[in-house]
Amino acid sequence: MTNTSLPEKFAHLEEYVEEWSIRDEEGRYLKRHNSTLEELTSYFNTVEPLLADISAYLDQYSLKDLPEECERLLGLALMCQECFSSVVLFKHPHVPDVLPWQRFKVSSSIIDEVKKIPTQQQARISHRVRNPG
Repeated sequence: MTNTSLPEKFAHLEEYVEEWSIRDEEGRYLKRHNSTLEELTSYFNTVEPLLADISAYLDQYSLKDLPEECERLLGLALMCQECFSSVVLFKHPHVPDVLPWQRFKVSSSIIDEVKKIPTQQQARISHRVRNPG
């Protein structure tokens, strides 16, 4: 069995880690497309109300130096974001009236790309995202 531990504050979400904490973007995309709307909605409704708390908790770490339990927590949050369009906008696992999802290939993980950015630049980017004006 894989390690499913999360930071203590979010331990109540550990039952979701093995299935829903998916590190890579392509994996999250495939999970969304291979799940039912009911599964996506249930997961989304559980995690979405906690996104602000999760974000605030993860902000205390550099993305380059995330402890493993925080990487799992980040995976849960990213999967929740992946579910948004299906649950809130389209009420369907697939986006309607677009090219078939199988034709798209994700070329890299955003986490891996951010880890390549020097830490000072990450802080500037994070500040701009939080304070756009």
